[in-house]
Formats: sequence, structure tokens, C-alpha cells
Amino acid sequence: KLEMTNISGNVSIKDSKINLNDLKTNALGGSMRIYESVYETSNPKSPSVSFKMNIKDFDIPSTYNTFPIVQQLATVAKYTTGRFSTDVNYTTSLDATMMPVMTSLNGEGILTTSNVVVSGFEPLNKLADELKMDKFKKTEFSNLKIHFWIKDGKVNLDEFPFKSNSVTGFINGYTMFD
Repeated sequence: KLEMTNISGNVSIKDSKINLNDLKTNALGGSMRIYESVYETSNPKSPSVSFKMNIKDFDIPSTYNTFPIVQQLATVAKYTTGRFSTDVNYTTSLDATMMPVMTSLNGEGILTTSNVVVSGFEPLNKLADELKMDKFKKTEFSNLKIHFWIKDGKVNLDEFPFKSNSVTGFINGYTMFD
């Protein structure tokens, strides 16, 4: 249920594969370019997909509401407003409903934002309560640049600096789908 406009690119079907090359479109308040994507069905019981894409200025709440995979990979997006851009490459097997098999997801990318606000996210609420600093309950982040990589369904974040109000620090970590 993704509304796209101004679509252009190349689609080819051959040898149980659908190839998308240089597909460009506007969506979610920004733009997307898929440099190369392959949907392969040589084994119909275990199809796979790979993507190399660039996303510019997508609205975070709209992206969260549109893509179930974002709901699984980045739960913090539910509590975030703002826009993001990313360059990402990934591969995954698909299940019978055409959803990624999370334990087969592999890839990497860089996510950037200019200004986002996180509000109501329980880990930040708990941090604010423990530190007795309510300002962490609604936190603004500026100019984030996050390198992430995914291996066998585990999303890892390389350490990156952040600044929120007068607080600076570093964040790193991972999330798993199980």
C-alpha cells in the first residue's frame, strides 16, 4: 500500500528472475532509487530478493506505518518524527506471504537524518526516570549518521556520536528478531 509517483526504470524477466534496474520514484514525501534489485524464484518454495537502493528524505512515521519490516527492524521509528535518508544493500529469503525471513536477512547501509524527535519511547522514558531528567522523555537528535549492518537477522549499529540538547554521547548496539 505504497503510493508512488513519477516512476521510471527498467524491468526485465528472465530465467525465473525479475530484475529492476535504475528504478526511480517519489514516495513517502521523498524519493527512492533502486539501482539494482532481483526477485528470484528458481526455487519457488524459497524465493529470494536483493536490493541496492538509495532513499532520500522519507517521512519516518509514514515509513513506519507503510513497511512491516521497518516495524520489526526499527521499533523506535514508531515514536519518531522527522525525515531520513539511507543507502542500503540487502538480501533475504522470502516466506509464503512474501515477507522477509528475518534470520536470512543480510546487508548493510548508512542512515542519515538532519533532525528527528523521539517521544514516548520506553527506553528513553526509563533513562529519564533513572537520571531524574525529564528532558530525555522527548529527545531531539540532529545530524545523525549511522552505519548499520545486518547478518543472519541481527541488526548491528556501529558506534556513532549524537547530540541532544546539551547532552552529547555515543550510541552503539544491536537488535535481534527473536
